[in-house]
Amino acid sequence: MPETLPGYAWFFPVDQRRANIGMGIRSDFYKTQPYSLTDILEHFCQKPRIAALIGDNPCKT
Repeated sequence: MPETLPGYAWFFPVDQRRANIGMGIRSDFYKTQPYSLTDILEHFCQKPRIAALIGDNPCKT
């Protein structure tokens, strides 16, 4: 999966155990990719800085 996609992502803590995590990606680029949005979001959640914030809590889609 490419490390840099044309789009954006966010991580907003809601409380001690929850956060709003999401992303936006250009549809014309997404349509040419072999990855689902779930795959891309899970990849984002595994990035070291985000994984450190999530800890043992699952990244639910």
